[in-house]
Amino acid sequence: MSPPERFNQAMRRVRRSRGVTQRELSQRAFCSLDTVKKLETGARQPSRHLAEQIATVLALVGDERDAFLALVGTRFPHPNEASSTPLITPAPQPSPIGPFSNLPLLGRKAELAALQDLLADPQVRLLTILGPGGSGKSRLALALAEEVGGRYADGISLVPLAPVTDAALLPQAIAVALGVGLAPEPDPGTQVLAWLHHRQLLLVLDNIEQLRAATPWLQELLVTATGVQLLVTSRERLHLSAEWVFDLHGLAVPPPGGTTFVQDQAATLDHLGRDAVDRPDLPSRLPLPSLEDWPAVALFTHWARRTRAGAPISPEELPAIAAICRLVEGLPLAIELAASWVRTLSPSEIARELARGIDLLAAAAPTVAGRHASMRVVFAHSWQLLTEHERVALERCAVFRGGFTAEQAVAVADAPLPMLATLIDKTLLRRGSAGRYELHELARQYAEEQLARCKELAATRDRHLAMMIALAEAGDRGLRGHEQFAWYQRLAAEEDNLRAALDWATESGQAVVGLQFAGACGLFWLMRSHILEGFQLLRGSLEQTAGLPVDSARHRALFWAGRLAQVRRDPVARHYFDELLAVAGDDQQAQAYAMLGLGDEGWTQEDYGAMLVHLEGALERFQACGDTWGKTRALAYLAQLRWFMGDYARTWEVVHEGLALCEATGDHWSAAWFRLGLGMCYFAEGSHPAAADSLAASLAIYEQYSDRDSIALVSQRLGMVNLRRGRLDEAAAQLERANRIKSEILLSPWHWEPKTESSLGLHALARGDVVEAEAHFLRQRSASLDVPPKEQGVRTAIGCRTRASADRRSAR
Repeated sequence: MSPPERFNQAMRRVRRSRGVTQRELSQRAFCSLDTVKKLETGARQPSRHLAEQIATVLALVGDERDAFLALVGTRFPHPNEASSTPLITPAPQPSPIGPFSNLPLLGRKAELAALQDLLADPQVRLLTILGPGGSGKSRLALALAEEVGGRYADGISLVPLAPVTDAALLPQAIAVALGVGLAPEPDPGTQVLAWLHHRQLLLVLDNIEQLRAATPWLQELLVTATGVQLLVTSRERLHLSAEWVFDLHGLAVPPPGGTTFVQDQAATLDHLGRDAVDRPDLPSRLPLPSLEDWPAVALFTHWARRTRAGAPISPEELPAIAAICRLVEGLPLAIELAASWVRTLSPSEIARELARGIDLLAAAAPTVAGRHASMRVVFAHSWQLLTEHERVALERCAVFRGGFTAEQAVAVADAPLPMLATLIDKTLLRRGSAGRYELHELARQYAEEQLARCKELAATRDRHLAMMIALAEAGDRGLRGHEQFAWYQRLAAEEDNLRAALDWATESGQAVVGLQFAGACGLFWLMRSHILEGFQLLRGSLEQTAGLPVDSARHRALFWAGRLAQVRRDPVARHYFDELLAVAGDDQQAQAYAMLGLGDEGWTQEDYGAMLVHLEGALERFQACGDTWGKTRALAYLAQLRWFMGDYARTWEVVHEGLALCEATGDHWSAAWFRLGLGMCYFAEGSHPAAADSLAASLAIYEQYSDRDSIALVSQRLGMVNLRRGRLDEAAAQLERANRIKSEILLSPWHWEPKTESSLGLHALARGDVVEAEAHFLRQRSASLDVPPKEQGVRTAIGCRTRASADRRSAR
């Protein structure tokens, strides 16, 4: 006769017959996978309540259910015994094992240490790790629980709440996770509180955001069970008085471009740790880690290696991987999903697909399931937790790029400050260090899609466009006066918004509006060194409005298209200035700007006489129409021309007149040009220390404005001066900086090659390296085809004389 079937045997038999895995059973019955495994091996006995949940999950009914439950031998005390004995029987403490235990924890060392310190503080009873979906909250909480488990006499317990949608079931979920049974009476919440009353343990409540209605019971738990600490992961704040909030964002990502240093310590906090800012031993310019050492890149590499184990990541793929990490802003789940495509796409192809939208961030990856199966599912879950008003406000905010202010949110999205605060608490919005509000880029894309579906996208973008045009017009005026730098900073902060609004003007067929908008941005683009981008936008706007009546907006756009082309030494610049002069009619101001542009043409032919006529004509007209800023620019061009003509006395006069005018109007950016001119006057007369001081003052202003074009020019001039002073190391650094910027922003050969190559050749000769000097001088000669003959001759003569001198020294 066979022995009677035990509970563990019956449970395993029925589960298999139903086609249910152990993991699925653990999730549906609100218990850990470890609990299911121990129940099926007989290492642990179930409570009556847990057995009933298992029977329900396995669809046992009638006599079959009764027979299954009869195998459970748990005793339940009478409710009247509650005052002397617990109503639930504790079982062996389960380990906090969850679905994230096998995932890597990279780049979270600082966060882990900070959270450990918080849990060690007796005042911290409820600690919420707050972050958007896919930010790695659960993995971090699990790692934290494993680190601090020894602090608690009754251990720790993980309560997975993702499957729980009814707040009333929270006490039962906690009881199941603890492995204890509940009596029929009183209610589960009361029983769990009674059992926890004398315990010292850490409860990890994972993914609680959908159970906000349970917060009153959690408050009661904190009051009743003073030895219990709650570690919560959530996409939303609980708003309990005892709550301490720890914001979790994406992993640190490498900066764009070829940057190898950061200017301040705070910029490397994510990599070096939170205490880095308090370390006096850190230099003011910190070297950045190599690409593979950045946490976000390391995480992508980890998942990519698992996906294609036989083909390791190559160094050539790292820049594209860094771009992927920037596109997803270091969000761990998005990185994992992107990396799952490396068997199908190269990292460069993945980056290109991500730039188009979030559709790629869904993968048939066995490591992720449920609401982590794709970023769309992640965001859809977050959207379900919003009210209708919250959804509408968030979706309208999606038209912003690069952040927005509270005032802009009201004007464009009808989202007042309390609404912004709510969205921040729901981790769908964040407030940056500069006080601007931002959406994670992936969330923004999802929100914009929802806005398009409800047919509000065009109207919202129109409001955004109107706001940005008004800002650009005010900025165009502000950049010419005493509040110049404040306006520069404001426009720089809105750079992405300006681009988005201009794109919408083009996309929606608002060509006239786009022309006005682009012209209003011309000065900002010049100051910001967005030369090529600005020119292309202006050229496009002018082409789209060709044939329409000419007005002041077209005058302005023609000038700035010509000026930006001129900075690049593009021959098309003259076409725009000629057209402006032709359509100016009797408009003296338009005539003046056309002549100003033409006054900076003719360098390659050394047509200084014609240039002088144009500039003096422009100056006269600017004075007549009261355009102080135009007059300042005319003086700046005249100073440069007089210097090249060798008229240093007149150059001095023009430079000092220009500086006085800049001081009166608050135009610091133009003042930098005159200080450059002052330095070159000192240089011409051999006063090299004074020249260096003036050039350094000019450079400081341009650096404040991030005007890379001008920074490169002044650095080259300063390098030349320091060569003459014998300060070779300083000269080398300045010349190399100029050359690097030149290659990055693609300045024209005439503007650069002869000057930098001759200066670098001089530096090599000063060091005695004749071979390197010869290479520079040969490159100078090659690049000098478009250089004014006089300038070319001066550089070549200097090079030859210095070369001969070096040869004589070498012979001796």
